[in-house]
Order: sequence, then C-alpha cells, then structure tokens
Amino acid sequence: MKAMKYLNGKKQAEWTINNINRILSDEKYCGLVILQKTVTKDFLSHKQLKNDGLEQQYVIENHNEGIISKEDFEYVKMLRKRNSDASNFRYEACASPFAGIFFCRDCHRPMVKISTHPGTIYKRIIYTCKNTSKKNVNYIKCNAKNSIDYEL
Repeated sequence: MKAMKYLNGKKQAEWTINNINRILSDEKYCGLVILQKTVTKDFLSHKQLKNDGLEQQYVIENHNEGIISKEDFEYVKMLRKRNSDASNFRYEACASPFAGIFFCRDCHRPMVKISTHPGTIYKRIIYTCKNTSKKNVNYIKCNAKNSIDYEL
C-alpha cells in the first residue's frame, strides 16, 4: 500500500498490521452498519451488555461505499473464528496441566483456572466454567459444585 500512496487513518503512508486488522474486522468498511450491538439492560446503572439476542438488531446495507467486498469480509471473519478457536485450545492446553480435563457438567464447556481475591491473604486458585462471564447477556452462574479448588 505504501507504493500505491494510500494514506492510513492518521494520514500517514506507512500502514501497520493493526490498520489492516481494523479494516478487515469492522463491518463498516464493507458498507454495512449494525445498530444495537450493545443494549442497556438496566437504565439506572447504565450498564451496557453485548446484544446476544436480547433486543432486535438492525442492519443497514450499502450505508456507505465499502473498501472491501462483503465476500472478503465474511471469509476473513470465518478465518478469524477458526483461528481463534484453535489458538484458544492451544493456549488453554499450555496454561495449566489440567486444561482440557475438567468440563462443566451443566454446559459441557471447558473449565478455566482463575484466581479469586488476588493480592490478598484470601487468594486461591479455582477452576470454574467458562460460561460465567458477567459481560455476557446470557450470564449463568455455575453452582459451587462446578468449581474445583486447586491448592497452590
């Protein structure tokens, strides 16, 4: 791109991998706009959650002229998903000797190692279900029976 004299978002001729990644991962660069990606579940706390089917999303096609085709965008999205799944498995296999051995009995997802109360005298390492992320709209708190204590 430098040879073709295209400028990045900062009006510089030098492109970084982050510039390219942003273009390939943002639907706006292929002419789409998705409304209501996040929703406010509680108006008092103003906490925004990722919209995983909680509210209807609206897609506006051809909102602007895209610089990549929709086919290329979908292909890159599929490649990123496949590579993400593979790299997460490799990371978890290296992160702990018990990775890939413990699975949640409710949702059958792998359990991950977390530290509770880090930096205090109450710190302990436990394995818990991956499905306990509070940022997820479908947040499910696993029972205490689904957590496994791990001695340091």
